[in-house]
Amino acid sequence: MDFGLAFSFPFQDEKWIEKIVIAAVIGIIPIVGWFALLGWSIEIGRRVINGEEQVLAEWTDFGGLLTLGFKAWLATLVFSIPLIIVWIPVGIFTAVAGSVEGDAGTTIITLISFCAICLTLIYGIALLFALPASYGRLASTDGLGEALNFRELWKIVSNAPSAYLIVLLGYLAAGFIAPLGSILCLVGVFLTTAYAMAVEGHLLGQAYLEGTAEA
Repeated sequence: MDFGLAFSFPFQDEKWIEKIVIAAVIGIIPIVGWFALLGWSIEIGRRVINGEEQVLAEWTDFGGLLTLGFKAWLATLVFSIPLIIVWIPVGIFTAVAGSVEGDAGTTIITLISFCAICLTLIYGIALLFALPASYGRLASTDGLGEALNFRELWKIVSNAPSAYLIVLLGYLAAGFIAPLGSILCLVGVFLTTAYAMAVEGHLLGQAYLEGTAEA
């Protein structure tokens, strides 16, 4: 993993200003813009995986990027279902226990909430590793089914856990960079967000290469 390259590669492209500005403008569009920006990030990951010379993606195929981003969103939604399954019963049990007077109701609510929080924390940590691998799988195959292949994702992450830990660190760093644009003005936030998405795409591509490399 080349952590520094993920942050510097955009500036190696002769048209980096144009591409980042277009990404920033598209990111302003509600919902559709976010899908397209996510697809653009995954397209960057695809180019890293394929070893292409021009990694910072163009915006010539807006429909393709939008579709790619929508697939990534669907994958994220599917991975979020277990959390929904956990918290809906918690809400029901909490409402029922809340009608019980005295310490018994409070004890039940506390116990159930604690168990749900523990499960959510454990699953959330696993998800932080699984999602970048899922996006990498989507970038490589363009198939939503492949992005949801739990066995393959487990194999990829277990082959290179340190790489995906670096991805998480990179995501945190990119997440810190994204809001910095507010120092300049509101538009600056969209510029730094676009840059952060490019960084994330490069990192997930690198990690996928390590996770799928033959020993």
